Amino acid sequence: MNCALGENNENLILKIPKINLGGSSLVRSESNTVGEMVEEKISVKNGDNTIESLFTNMGILNKDKVDLILKIDVEGYEYEVINGLKNTIDWYRPSIIIEYSPAFYIKNSATGDRSDIGIKTLQILKDIGYTMKVLDVGMYKNKNYKGDEIINWCKEFKAEQANLHFFKQ
Repeated sequence: MNCALGENNENLILKIPKINLGGSSLVRSESNTVGEMVEEKISVKNGDNTIESLFTNMGILNKDKVDLILKIDVEGYEYEVINGLKNTIDWYRPSIIIEYSPAFYIKNSATGDRSDIGIKTLQILKDIGYTMKVLDVGMYKNKNYKGDEIINWCKEFKAEQANLHFFKQ
């Protein structure tokens, strides 16, 4: 299955930097490009439907026995991925690791103002009842944040990016 996961089934343009394939993004603005970019049309599929189809094709019938871990590193498209996986997240309660990049959200507005998209993304997980742990940034590292502490952390966080682990307790 070769596709991106998101909220809707659609075709979008993936902007791919020639010098850093890991910086490829569906929402990178033209004003925030790093060197020469290549564009490729890709298929985005609803996350819930795609996971369900994948499990069905794999013969996984007893969903209660599935341990699911989601790693989301999508250069600014986290909100759309999480929204497209709401039912999957509700059913499986997976551990979720997200690369959170507030500087990227502020710099990129190819699809409108996205400066608060990071907070909106983490708000969804907060509302579902997840606890957040920062995995890799000095003074925040290994502290658990719950409820409004998650949103307060988002507003205070000034580093370029952090890897965040969300889990249900």
